[in-house]
Amino acid sequence: MNDKLKHFTDNLVKKIGDKKVLGIILVIGIAGIVLIGLSDVITPSKKTTSTSQNEVASVDEYIDDLEKKTNNIVSLIDGAGRCKIMITAQSSSMKNFATDESISQDSQSDGDQSKIKSDVEKQIVMVEDSSGKKQALIKSVAEPEIRGVVVLSEGADDPKVNERITNAVKTLLGVSSSKISVIKMK
Repeated sequence: MNDKLKHFTDNLVKKIGDKKVLGIILVIGIAGIVLIGLSDVITPSKKTTSTSQNEVASVDEYIDDLEKKTNNIVSLIDGAGRCKIMITAQSSSMKNFATDESISQDSQSDGDQSKIKSDVEKQIVMVEDSSGKKQALIKSVAEPEIRGVVVLSEGADDPKVNERITNAVKTLLGVSSSKISVIKMK
């Protein structure tokens, strides 16, 4: 192997004419290969970062919007007075992607017995956006699960008002009363 490599380099040197030139070409070639290999490590992917930031922003916006809408309704309850609402979510929104399913069946028979083997293959459906980039087709998006709600209200010390606020929040957000805390505001 070394003889072949030496023979190859000697022939290359004869064609190029100088060992210094060959050395420079080899160094440049190796440096190029190393830079290409390191390009993914050196420059982080901006696409992944921006996507995760967008998802966090959209979940925060969703929760902020829910808080505002719930606050607007609760503050209209007789006796509630001024209100401030905070909602916490357990997880981010979940995307359900459209898939194509293909089922293949193979049957085998051994005398009295026959066997059927089925294979199901699922592939995510990809579509091109307006800029020509391929993206997975989103079938549905499940909003974040609400973990708890805190309602600060000026009228929360009245048990009837407290109950009305709890029932309103329970109905608006679809959470159990055990996840709702109504507290008197200062």
